[in-house]
Amino acid sequence: MTMGAEVIIDNDNFGRINFQDSSMSVFIYDNVTIGFVNINVGRVEARKTKRMGIVLQVGANELNHSHGNLSSDINSRMVKLRSFGELRGKVKAMKIVSRYKTSVLNC
Repeated sequence: MTMGAEVIIDNDNFGRINFQDSSMSVFIYDNVTIGFVNINVGRVEARKTKRMGIVLQVGANELNHSHGNLSSDINSRMVKLRSFGELRGKVKAMKIVSRYKTSVLNC
């Protein structure tokens, strides 16, 4: 299945943030990752918000017969998924101060 989603990076700092290449495990079912996406290098200016559209492939090929609940979850129309990701970057303020920051998504 192909899914589209939106990642929003909100920079509350008074300096811009340059973030590195990152990957996000977007969908996890029963502790097995069934979809992930790579986020390329980018920048968010001070006190601004950046929206990025992402497209990812979600598949259940990684799930084997030991995950017997998948078919019953699909039949009940309720499949519980989790997502996890980290975005690392460097915040630069006034070209003097720079600090490394990590944002974590876990839901």
